[in-house]
Amino acid sequence: RVKQLDKMERIERDPRDTRALGFSFKAPERSGRVVLELEDGRVEVGTDPPRTLLEHADLWVERGEHVTLVGPNGAGKTTLIATLAGQRELAAGKLRRGHNVQLGYLSQHADEFDPTTPGGDARTVLEACQRATGLKPNPARALLGRFMFSGDEAQKPIEGLSGGERRRLSLAVLVASGANLLIIDEPTNHLDLESREALEDALLGYEGTLILISHDRALLSAVGSRTVAVEDGTLRSYLGGWEDYVREREERRADAQAASRSTGAANGKPARGKGAKRAAAVKEHGAATGVATLEAPREGGTGNPSKNRHREAAKLEQRIEEAEAALARLEDELAAPEAWTSPRRSAESSTRHEEAKRAVAELYERYESLVS
Repeated sequence: RVKQLDKMERIERDPRDTRALGFSFKAPERSGRVVLELEDGRVEVGTDPPRTLLEHADLWVERGEHVTLVGPNGAGKTTLIATLAGQRELAAGKLRRGHNVQLGYLSQHADEFDPTTPGGDARTVLEACQRATGLKPNPARALLGRFMFSGDEAQKPIEGLSGGERRRLSLAVLVASGANLLIIDEPTNHLDLESREALEDALLGYEGTLILISHDRALLSAVGSRTVAVEDGTLRSYLGGWEDYVREREERRADAQAASRSTGAANGKPARGKGAKRAAAVKEHGAATGVATLEAPREGGTGNPSKNRHREAAKLEQRIEEAEAALARLEDELAAPEAWTSPRRSAESSTRHEEAKRAVAELYERYESLVS
């Protein structure tokens, strides 16, 4: 049994809390047709020597597109969009924004409210909201109320906010920005199911341009009109959302394998071994799950996965289930304000959450590598 990545986060709110997150993005100002253009870009991290994450990367984003960015952990997705948002410098290449582009950026960890960063020394939710949006107290309170900070909750100290509360405050600031280009990194982090659904609805109705990273495959499928994948150290574009990307990626792999077999046959070499098995395995790939599935062995068949591979796949499925359960338990724990009462505890909580998510994602990558 293969579990979908869109079930990775299960943060439940107190059932006595009947409030609901409800918001939408207002129609933004019209930008130029070309919103963002990256030409022959190189993205690096570290120094002495730097490590190259992307080389000869090209990206062209037009007005109204909803682009989702996907790729393995550590491939450079977060570094790339931080660069696109102007938070980092390109190592080489050119980055251009179009006419009248107004950028709204949502970082993965809500770093803008970290007291150690410039402008991040606001003491309360209301003060942070006013500083970030320029709103007067009453309009700021009205905005915060839509994000479940009503009444005295607007006076909550920033250092005492849970991960989910920090994320809701970041979203409130983003909505108030009126940006016509949103660059968003893992927006569902720490959000409960109802809040994630409200976010999905808001992004679906957003009329501006969107660049999104998320491990929530359901969100990628719902809002993406084009998928850009970090593959082999550069960027490749696929039309459509997550399911379309998975389908086209597997078709490309199958075509490449077929071409390889044809070349082998032309040279008098029969097509057999891992390539043939892999093509058979991905043929029935479940696009909705985002993970390939193994075919059952057929009697007398020579091109199907071996029993050892099926056993290994079954073990990985069990480990995935256990890792997802551990992630869900941790997210329940991190939903409590006590996990975010100081900068040190906030950093520890963020690290634990990232490690748990990484464990799940790496298991999925191993599973997909095995069956595809």
